Amino acid sequence: MKIFHQQLLLVFLLTISLGRLGAAGKPVYAPTWDSLRRHETPAWLDDAKFGIYCHWGLRTVQLLPENAGKSYREVIPAFTAEKFDPAAWADLFVKAGAEFAGPVAWHSSGYVHWDSRLTEWNSMNMSPHRDISGELTKAVRARGLKVLMSFHTGYHYSFPHWSGNPEYTNPAYTGLYGPVHDADKAEVFKGAGSGQWDKQVRFPDADMQSTVALMKEAVSRYDPDIVWVDTSFGGTTGPANRGRYRNGRIVEGADSYLPGLREREQRDFLSFFFNQSAKSGRQVEFVYKTWDVPPGIGMRDVENGLLDELAYDPWMTDIDMDVHVKGEHLWFFRQGNPIKPAGYLINLLADIVSKNGRMLLNVPPRADGTFSPEIERELLAIGSWLSTNGEAIHGASPWFIFGEGPTVLKKTGHYSDTPFDNNFVAGDVRYTVKGDSLFAIMLGWPGDTATFHALGSRGRLFAGDIVDVSLLGQAVPLEWSQGPDSLVVKLPAKPVAPFAQVLRIRLR
Repeated sequence: MKIFHQQLLLVFLLTISLGRLGAAGKPVYAPTWDSLRRHETPAWLDDAKFGIYCHWGLRTVQLLPENAGKSYREVIPAFTAEKFDPAAWADLFVKAGAEFAGPVAWHSSGYVHWDSRLTEWNSMNMSPHRDISGELTKAVRARGLKVLMSFHTGYHYSFPHWSGNPEYTNPAYTGLYGPVHDADKAEVFKGAGSGQWDKQVRFPDADMQSTVALMKEAVSRYDPDIVWVDTSFGGTTGPANRGRYRNGRIVEGADSYLPGLREREQRDFLSFFFNQSAKSGRQVEFVYKTWDVPPGIGMRDVENGLLDELAYDPWMTDIDMDVHVKGEHLWFFRQGNPIKPAGYLINLLADIVSKNGRMLLNVPPRADGTFSPEIERELLAIGSWLSTNGEAIHGASPWFIFGEGPTVLKKTGHYSDTPFDNNFVAGDVRYTVKGDSLFAIMLGWPGDTATFHALGSRGRLFAGDIVDVSLLGQAVPLEWSQGPDSLVVKLPAKPVAPFAQVLRIRLR
């Protein structure tokens, strides 16, 4: 209780300090949805298409064979991070072509990855005795990248106190596992083996308030450009995946229960974050799981998933570099687990950008704080492709038509890239525009001739609109002809480089 009172005092002091924002001494944003809707997505994030963040922490240590079956508390001493080099991480992000990056600041348990004054369960007070978030945000910012911090605060209901595990009911550990609740097992979890929570208890008031206090503390100390929150902020992802909540509508006859933070805590945090950025003159964004807050307040995220439509609101997807096998959602490094190769991720990036999105790639480090050679190899391959073809991605915009080709995504929305099987083929093309150029990103090599059905003179491009056509990375113009129903381009006999090939179609 003493710790909670200290948390509330800090929140009060932080709120008072941010209350002196406007010329009249009033905050720019009130904690109401209509006021928060005045926030706008910054221009820099509209241009930014590729970011990196890293799931790393106690779960990484648990996945080591020698720690199988151990609790979060038991593996804290083993989280030594002896080779964690934030400068090396940031250098790798830059080489991969990322435009924003940062830490997973908080994940699942009450253990946070910063030097917290509100909880003893933090990475500075306990092993590895380092301010992980502070060190990494400093290194990322020093290289000119925007800083993202993510908060996965689902520990409120992740530890079933009826499980019989004394860890979860020991008062000494409630800061790590959340307050003890009296939920009945049958009511909390239905459908054994389904891997999904069906009903969860409401978070206690004190728990919701301390959660917001911790997030405010991190925001006030590290000034992130992007705050990204996971499912527990609003709780719509699970019901949406199970068909109970569809495109913002409760399905008739379905259970209407939605977990997550209470509205007033959501509004409180958002007004705090936006007011702090207004005070410092920074342009920031809040990224949330689709439907977790009302429209127009931040940028929605589709978890490990894709859309098969041209979206008219900017959006993001967090794609895991891990391949999720046997239905397991991994996110953290496990030795021997396959990863998605660069060519596949490049195709996803092109597909996402063509639909007005951007990709946040989860890159999982090993327990010691280093990246495996396989992960480094694929990241550097992405960076090499972007060094040649990045003009079609960075700062590019979607066109009237996002693409064409035979491939239709097998599924869309949350987890639609699980398992990863969205294999594009010859004829699959994604379009972006920048300046006077229309880019045709060919996700599969079509051979010595490429035909684009969207670019005939009866379509969006009129006869005479095209000036010339060339491959990015090569200055030599290519032969082309435009008919009523297609544009036909003569290509080299073989691909000039690995992965997707990009045509620049210069327009009048």
